[in-house]
Amino acid sequence: MKKLVLVTSVFVLMMAACKKDPADFSGYENIIASVDSYQPLVKGSYWVYAEAIGSTTDTVTKTLNGNTVTVNGVVYYEANVLSEQNGSSKEYYYSDGHSYYTRKQDALLGAEPVNFYYLVDTAKINTGWTGRLTPSGTIEGQEVMQVGYMKNPDTTRKVQGKDYSKVVSTGVSVSAKLDDGSYALLYTYNNYMVKGIGTIQTDVQQGDRLISTTSLVRYHIPEIPEK
Repeated sequence: MKKLVLVTSVFVLMMAACKKDPADFSGYENIIASVDSYQPLVKGSYWVYAEAIGSTTDTVTKTLNGNTVTVNGVVYYEANVLSEQNGSSKEYYYSDGHSYYTRKQDALLGAEPVNFYYLVDTAKINTGWTGRLTPSGTIEGQEVMQVGYMKNPDTTRKVQGKDYSKVVSTGVSVSAKLDDGSYALLYTYNNYMVKGIGTIQTDVQQGDRLISTTSLVRYHIPEIPEK
């Protein structure tokens, strides 16, 4: 259940020949500036992750392609996802400046795309939020619920040998409704984010057992040219 006069002239000509066309940022004037966001939304941004699921390892690259899609009235920014193990797919990001969603398929929860509500950056420690994983609130006919909460708004973490500061950590629990009306915890998604970078690590647990770890290896966020 994703320098001499002659030499200088030649040098200038070479530079002109090698200079790339400027990136086209038209249509991105209203995005959240990367330095102020826990999920930069600048076209051309990419993140490379190492993923470990049990004894299986993978390298996953996520690149914002500049497209947007609207799902249920919400505008998401689209990313191309390339997995060495599983090929190509898409992933989608949304933020209103304080709330952050990612829309993707999760093999643990089935084939239907789910909407993870993984951060509210104004939340206080141990306070939370809820949101539907799907428009219907069900997955494969079973009612599910996600509850997110702020674990620490300012901590440190070492990921792939790199030390990060000012890390925000959250937890999102996904539970399924049972016949008696109670809910059974399925998985807990532990997320670690840094402003101006994005998600640096996600650990998924089933009870006390670690199911998977996705860790940031490297990333690139293009600068938005000044107007």
